[in-house]
Amino acid sequence: MPIRCFRIGSISKVFCGEVLASLVLDGKVRFADRLQDRLGYGVTLPEKDGRAIRLIDLATHASGLPREVPAPRRTTRRSLRRQHPGGTDRGSQDRSAAVSAGTAALYSNYGFDLLGSALANAGGKPYADLLRSACSIPPG
Repeated sequence: MPIRCFRIGSISKVFCGEVLASLVLDGKVRFADRLQDRLGYGVTLPEKDGRAIRLIDLATHASGLPREVPAPRRTTRRSLRRQHPGGTDRGSQDRSAAVSAGTAALYSNYGFDLLGSALANAGGKPYADLLRSACSIPPG
C-alpha cells in the first residue's frame, strides 16, 4: 500500500532557522560549517567552482541545490528506507548544484531537508527534540 506524505509547508523553515540559531548560540555548530562535515552519513555533496555548501547557505536558500528531489515513482516502505531521516534520497552526490554555493538565491526545500538532518546529527538527538528545546515546546 502506498504511503502518503504531507509537508506542512514553508512555515517549517522558520522553525529550522530557530534550531540552527539555537545550536549556534550553544556552540555546537557555526553558520560557516560545511554541510559535508555536519551531515553525518557517507555521501559526497556537490561542490561547484570549489565552493562547499555551508549551513548558512542552506538557511538562506543560497546552496545552489534544486528546489525538490524527485520522489520515487511508487512510494513504498522499501523506497522510504532508502531515504535519510530528513526525507531526501541518500544519493545526494548525484545531485549537481545549479550555481556555486553562496552566490545566488534559489529556493530549495531539499536544502532545508538536508539542514534538518545536519542539525539533528550535530545536536546529537532527533530533530523533533531539538525543535522542542529551541522553541520551548513542552514534550507530549
